[in-house]
Amino acid sequence: MFLSLGAIIIVMVLSVGFTGMCSFNKDTAENGPVREVDPDTFIEIESGAMNFPLHMPDMPEDWVPNSARRTSIAGEPAPAIGWVVRKDAYVQLVQTGVEAQEAVKGFDEHPREEEGSRKVGDITVTTYGSDERDVRPVMVADLGSSRLLVSGAASQEDFDAVIKATAEAPVVGKN
Repeated sequence: MFLSLGAIIIVMVLSVGFTGMCSFNKDTAENGPVREVDPDTFIEIESGAMNFPLHMPDMPEDWVPNSARRTSIAGEPAPAIGWVVRKDAYVQLVQTGVEAQEAVKGFDEHPREEEGSRKVGDITVTTYGSDERDVRPVMVADLGSSRLLVSGAASQEDFDAVIKATAEAPVVGKN
């Protein structure tokens, strides 16, 4: 029985190995390369589908854009871009036309309460947080006809950099 099982395992390993559909990496996933996406093209395409202005921030070279997707905020479509910052932090930017209070409620399933406001340049940024464990705060900046929702696992300076760069960026596309 053990010989039969051993033969089956050897045949399985050889079969799967030759397909090329598996790999072995002795390094941990945290040390692997970050998969990069093209957020400029994504925002350009999304700008034609949104009924509010979109901005594409110019971020530092060591910020690697690793995600760009359309999400939903309070039932409305909203583009989201994420960056890996210096390989040890993550910042996500969501742009929406939904009003701030509704946007925070619709960000995810976790309730958040207003914790305070501060200025980032000329922009008032309101932070919403939760007492629940593992619920990240969301910072909301109102740009008039759109709102920025910024979250992730990074420093306050990184969040502020995204808000400032996005607010200073020109409107993309036809909006």
